[in-house]
Amino acid sequence: MIRTLGHLFHHHLLGSCTGRLKIEGDRISFWSPGNARAGFTRPVKQISSVQLDEKLVIEFKDKTYRFEALARDSANSRRLAPFCDQIKRQKAVPPNSPRGGQ
Repeated sequence: MIRTLGHLFHHHLLGSCTGRLKIEGDRISFWSPGNARAGFTRPVKQISSVQLDEKLVIEFKDKTYRFEALARDSANSRRLAPFCDQIKRQKAVPPNSPRGGQ
């Protein structure tokens, strides 16, 4: 399953950029047309923690990423929830097991 969230804010220590967050197969990636250094592609299994409050927080052992929907309103977490849920589902699948129809 491919899930893409477009037009997100990615928060940095200083400032932020916009881009697209995508899960495709067992990989998660972020691409920012205005800031190539902010992008990444990594295996979902490397995510050590995922949390959703006002922002979607994705933690790897060496890096933490914070995302927020471009439309900053009360529906922000509702837009990000399916993405967070998919990460949790994929992390719960044991290695070498079939993935629901894949």
